[in-house]
Amino acid sequence: MLAAGDRVRAVVDEQHGAGLTRDQVTAAVHNLRWELSPGRVDAFAAGSVRLEIDHPAYLESAVVSDTTHRELRTDLLGDLRADATPDRPG
Repeated sequence: MLAAGDRVRAVVDEQHGAGLTRDQVTAAVHNLRWELSPGRVDAFAAGSVRLEIDHPAYLESAVVSDTTHRELRTDLLGDLRADATPDRPG
């Protein structure tokens, strides 16, 4: 969830099912990605981000740390734009 309350759903790696060896078992690791429009990248850079799991059998939420947010912001914006974006308050 982005600072303004905008939710961005993760996309599961399309090759996930091909790597499973048994029908009744899932992998311990799931590779996900988030498809972000330019506006959502700006929203990500502008404020706090929270990761949420909303599966009925497993509800969890965690705020992305300042260090992780800064590194991801650099990846998304590039070094120059990330340096120009003020840090979030702690």
